[in-house]
Order: sequence, then structure tokens, then C-alpha cells
Amino acid sequence: MSLHHPGKVVAVLGPNGKDIKASDDSTQATVEMWDDNLLTLKVEPQISKEIKPGDIVLVDYTPTAVNQNTVAYRQIIVKILGRDTGFNLWEKYKQFQEKQKKTGHKMGAAGAPQVEQEYFG
Repeated sequence: MSLHHPGKVVAVLGPNGKDIKASDDSTQATVEMWDDNLLTLKVEPQISKEIKPGDIVLVDYTPTAVNQNTVAYRQIIVKILGRDTGFNLWEKYKQFQEKQKKTGHKMGAAGAPQVEQEYFG
């Protein structure tokens, strides 16, 4: 299963950026996610020189098994969307979020609906 979420780039943190001293040549970006989370994520090297603030990007949240009891999410920026595609997708997700807020649904990890669990202890 593959799972991706859109985000809007707030800042790009490249290895040669102004006021940045890096120990490697990787690039990270701080991203406002569609569900109001703010994350700093690694950018795939193939697109690291092209990403800029204001871009709408896709973040790979594909779950991977760490061990039998633990799942981790990949959380890496894999695509920069074109202006029209990115804007339209961003708006669609934000509309979905507003609908969820109005109906009282909560979102859990990786955008999955959060279910209130009852305790019968």
C-alpha cells in the first residue's frame, strides 16, 4: 500500500543555504501539511535543487514494518506538483479537512480517521 499527502513548503534547508552549516549534502524542507501539521522532512535528492518555498509537494507516508509490533511511516518529499495541479489538490484536501471539522471527525496518524475507543475495564 502506498500513501501520500500534500503539503506546502514553508522553508528549504539545503546544505549550502545561507546561515546553514551541514554535515552532509541532504536537503530538508519545512512543510505545512494539509491537516495543519508542521513538519521538517527530507527531500528526495533528485528534486532537492528544484524545491522552493510556496511549492505544493507530495510526501510519501507509506507504512513500513520496523519489526512485528512497530510500523513507521516513510515521511519523505517525493514530488513537486505543478502550480495548477498543486493548488487544486491543496484546496480539495483543505475542503475535506473543513468538512471533517464540521462533522466532528478527528484525524489520526497519517490522515486516518481517528476512532474514539471505549474502555470496558
